[in-house]
Amino acid sequence: MNLAPLAQLQARHEALIAALDTNDIDAIGAACTGLDETLISLSSVQAWVATPELKAAAERIGSLADAAAMRLNVLADQARRRADALAIARGRAPTYSKS
Repeated sequence: MNLAPLAQLQARHEALIAALDTNDIDAIGAACTGLDETLISLSSVQAWVATPELKAAAERIGSLADAAAMRLNVLADQARRRADALAIARGRAPTYSKS
């Protein structure tokens, strides 16, 4: 089994995490586009042979996806707090609230 496509997927996740950590919107957009392209290319793979290497690669990629999701949640929460602070400063109720 050629693990090169999974190595590329791992690299794309790492690039997204790095972009999220720097809050660079252009880098985030480019990383998302690259990740999307890689996922599309992986969808053409007809069958995966379960090997220990494949399992390890999938676990690494899953951990990276979780790390990216956590960063996105933090950024979303920060944006919500900023929007709430601006609304309060204008004498309005907070715009976004968790239900």
